[in-house]
Amino acid sequence: MFSKAQLSNRIASQLMEQLELYIKIDLTTLPSRSTIKGLNRAQFHHKEELLKKFNLDEIIKSPLPPPSPLTLREKKQLITSIRFQLISLYRETDPGTNTDLNDITYYRLERGLDIVLLGLDSPHRQAVDAYIGFFAFKNLMPYAYGGTWLLGSMAKIGLNIFPSYRGGESTWFFAQLMRVYSQEFNPDYFIAEPYQVGRGNPEGIASGAFWFYYKLGYRPLSKLHQTLATKEFAKLKSGKIKSTSAKTLKFLAEEELGFSIKENTSLSKSKFDTIQLGAAVTRFIRKKFIGDLKKATQQSLIALRKELKLKDDKKYLSLLSGIERIALYLNAGGGINSWSKNEKQLLLDLIEEKAIGTESRYAKKFDLI
Repeated sequence: MFSKAQLSNRIASQLMEQLELYIKIDLTTLPSRSTIKGLNRAQFHHKEELLKKFNLDEIIKSPLPPPSPLTLREKKQLITSIRFQLISLYRETDPGTNTDLNDITYYRLERGLDIVLLGLDSPHRQAVDAYIGFFAFKNLMPYAYGGTWLLGSMAKIGLNIFPSYRGGESTWFFAQLMRVYSQEFNPDYFIAEPYQVGRGNPEGIASGAFWFYYKLGYRPLSKLHQTLATKEFAKLKSGKIKSTSAKTLKFLAEEELGFSIKENTSLSKSKFDTIQLGAAVTRFIRKKFIGDLKKATQQSLIALRKELKLKDDKKYLSLLSGIERIALYLNAGGGINSWSKNEKQLLLDLIEEKAIGTESRYAKKFDLI
């Protein structure tokens, strides 16, 4: 039905969600992990106490081992296993569902931990930022999943640890996750969204997720929330209170939390993401095109093609999805008429990577600008 209507993948997905169809899944077909050759490894046994105390900075800077190579068959088996694990929990992630098989990076780390990075395929990518998901295994058993949205120097991170592993070495795992993303994509700072610590997330409030991030060094971006968090944490540490009230945690969850990887990085000054970009584009369309999105998109596309001197040929058609995604943002920002020849070439390289390359390479190139 959708294919005949020639709808985009994004619109088709939205329509499918609105239909609210009931789907029956036979979980007895869940692939055995022993069939995934790329995941064979020696088991790690905890002979001592769980690792609770460590130097976060040392972990983040500790060199990663080379990624483990996977054949195409092993990649497909791995992705199938990840999808079934998520489905069994009534969960889904875009990188898990719409994986680019050319953008899978598999790290085998210490203490039985494996972290797999998953890039999105071209039809499902965002216009500006790069969404790199992950799935983690502990002794080959599903441990956690989530992802990071990368935009230049920013890495907005989110995760969900499977219930059976919560509390154990969760903090150490998160440090390892930051290590992987930090060394792969070189961000200046990480951001934890309000949802991660409880906004619109009752489970996050009940578990006191805010303090999980706070103890790792994440801090609210607003001075008001940061001051309250400092006072509240001092009370907890001194024993004046045993736990933080749900009311206080809900207030603290209103603000994003940030963690600087590099020295002299001021989050209040440098933070910039797609939420701000989206708001600016909306204002631009409303003001210049009286809210006509179609007209704004068409004119933006024409202007960008002219500036980049793109001909109506096979190469242009192969890059069309990337050009369409970014054109409106660039037009809202004043266009690229004043850009140098070198800057325009860098933009074209980014467009090409976004359209027909990989999300991982796109994120790394964006970081160099």
